[in-house]
Amino acid sequence: MKKLAVVNCKSLKKDASTKARDMYDKSAQFRAQKALFEQAYDWWVILSAKHGVVFPDQVIEPYNLSMYNNAQRLKNVRSLTKEEKQKWVLKVIQHPVWEKYDEIHFHVSKAYWDPIKHAFPQAVWVRQQVNPGLVVVRYQEALHKYQQEGILDFSILSEHKPSSDPEKAKKWYHPVHGSFFGYARDVSKAFGVDEGNLHRVSRGKTKQTRGWVVDPLYLDKLEYNDKRGQWKITRE
Repeated sequence: MKKLAVVNCKSLKKDASTKARDMYDKSAQFRAQKALFEQAYDWWVILSAKHGVVFPDQVIEPYNLSMYNNAQRLKNVRSLTKEEKQKWVLKVIQHPVWEKYDEIHFHVSKAYWDPIKHAFPQAVWVRQQVNPGLVVVRYQEALHKYQQEGILDFSILSEHKPSSDPEKAKKWYHPVHGSFFGYARDVSKAFGVDEGNLHRVSRGKTKQTRGWVVDPLYLDKLEYNDKRGQWKITRE
């Protein structure tokens, strides 16, 4: 039984043309998903808001389109129009790749699944955690189980487990946006920053992401590179 995994594209992208398997590596969630796909599946593909079905080794350029209706909250990202979504759906469901696999597992969000699910009645839609940080952990756990037992366990990905160390709301700081009080998910929704990376800052695993810090002492050490469009802590 040949198995195909399907994942949707991410808002975080490389700044130049590269293979699709590397384009979204700024997203911790994508990296964790890719690690599982490359060991547990015969092959995997990406649903791109711009290109439709994309193969991992296909070279693509960065783009600013999204299937999410609220994508405009992200900097330089545009939601597809109704007409564009209709064309996207046809492009996806008519792609010949689907005919080559016995099982197709869609590891995608509802924004990418709902428009096409009518065309894949036998496929599996893999439900995931709402919290991107938990998505990363669950995919790592699923990969570990597959490596140890050879079992692809979807329940690990969808099961809700109370955290033994829940995140606490806190004050965040940014050189341009000022201060903000809330959880990582609140910063993500308000300013369009990857929630998984914000969780790493919140828990002290990294010092900053997109200029956001929880330790105000880092504010004076942040510098912005206009050419790269990135914030970095350059002075310790």
